Amino acid sequence: MGFIESLYYFNKHYLNESYEVFHVKGNSSRNIEIAYLVKKEISSEYSFRLKSHHKNAIDCPYTEEELHYLERKGFSETYKLSRGLLELSISKDKLILLKLFNVHLKSARDDTGIDFRSIKRRMSELNYCLKVISRMDENIPSILLGDLNGNASEHQTEKEFKGLYEHHLRDVLSPLKLPLEYRATFFAFNKRKRVPIQLDYAFIQERYMDKITDPLIYRYKNDLGRPRPFPRGKSDVNKYPSDHYPLVFTFMI
Repeated sequence: MGFIESLYYFNKHYLNESYEVFHVKGNSSRNIEIAYLVKKEISSEYSFRLKSHHKNAIDCPYTEEELHYLERKGFSETYKLSRGLLELSISKDKLILLKLFNVHLKSARDDTGIDFRSIKRRMSELNYCLKVISRMDENIPSILLGDLNGNASEHQTEKEFKGLYEHHLRDVLSPLKLPLEYRATFFAFNKRKRVPIQLDYAFIQERYMDKITDPLIYRYKNDLGRPRPFPRGKSDVNKYPSDHYPLVFTFMI
């Protein structure tokens, strides 16, 4: 979300403060944050532990020649996740039942001039996430979720996301075989033409796919409680609570 304060406001004014916010400030200079909301009513039954990976280094995505170019142009940075990676462990009786990994990968915006659509940077960030998950106990289900800022679906998968499938992870929506417009979580507009895009995902190990039920893309509703039609333009999107649609599913612990 833009500014963590917006999530606290949402929880207070729309959710009666029935959720606890789990958040650690990440690396974004634009106040783009990631967090979890956890129902307070289940905190007596389960325990939750939050760990942030935002301070950890990722592999440098650029060649030596590209690094020299960036240095001449005044770019200097240590390579870390653009926003962060928040790991939430859910336990009961000291036994970890599930791990959630919430990430918001680098957008297509490229300020360097050498990384078209920031593909190299996004790939490096995703590879870091995959390394973290691969170190987990395979008997503990792990779900990587969030805004991946690209096409990570099994349909025409963009190259920076190929690693997801090499690690035997699956999009929770994949069994539904939905056409793009019905699994889109974002709509762009090009000369009034609506362009559906799935940017938001939840990936889980293949062996645990049978524990996922009722996956769907939630559609905002009108005053009669009926799903609104797909937006016809940005003016329609501005009437919604968010320019992204929520991805919803149940995991059976």
